[in-house]
Amino acid sequence: MKLPDPNVVLRARRGLENVDLAFPFIARLGGRRYALFVAGALAPPVLGLGVLHAALELTWTECWLLAVPVAVWLQGLFTVAAGESMFAAELRLGSVLRAFARRALAYTVALVVSRVAIVLAGMTLVLLPIVWGRCAFVPEAVLLEGAGPFSGLSRAARLARANRGRMFELVLALSAIVALGVLVSEAFGHAIFDSVLELGVSAGGLFDDGGSYYALAGLFAAVPLTSTVRFLSYIVARRRVGAWEVQVKVQR
Repeated sequence: MKLPDPNVVLRARRGLENVDLAFPFIARLGGRRYALFVAGALAPPVLGLGVLHAALELTWTECWLLAVPVAVWLQGLFTVAAGESMFAAELRLGSVLRAFARRALAYTVALVVSRVAIVLAGMTLVLLPIVWGRCAFVPEAVLLEGAGPFSGLSRAARLARANRGRMFELVLALSAIVALGVLVSEAFGHAIFDSVLELGVSAGGLFDDGGSYYALAGLFAAVPLTSTVRFLSYIVARRRVGAWEVQVKVQR
């Protein structure tokens, strides 16, 4: 079967190059459909957490404890979307949702196991970046390669070991994107709704109260970008170990 050319030039890239490429990749290949997909996927958890905070009087710490796992899990949707966009002329949302649904259980199990490992490694700061790096490509291994939960963990770890020098850079880039998403959303939210529009809405403050509606929105807004950056890094890593054909077979 003759495969279409990928929509991204396959060559070695550093972490920051993948961050730069993620923006045009989303804008050019996703377009309006991708924007609707982002809104449909991320608006419900943001609104739901806002309702829980207001109605049940959850603390901001409790909101973060709920928000972070949900945001991490939702990365799977955008991982599949990135894989779909690699070859397709346009993003097909139905195809993305069906592909994710087929692998959702295996993905959830692999994600829980990998994140427990990361949390345990976080107790010793030396191990945290190592374990996090070895778990970074779990979504791609399970969702795109079709691996089972534990074989996906093993594949991701092997791929990370083969690209050890770049994994720490990837972890730092993903962390920076999330942090910037939260901080920028917090700043712009207060500037627009409090200073410009003067709505007088009590949205909380990240630095005063430990959280806010704007900061939560920023966390979820970073999900599509982190997923795309990680996917592009995964493609580079696969190419470096001579296994790009694995991704090609999965996509077709």
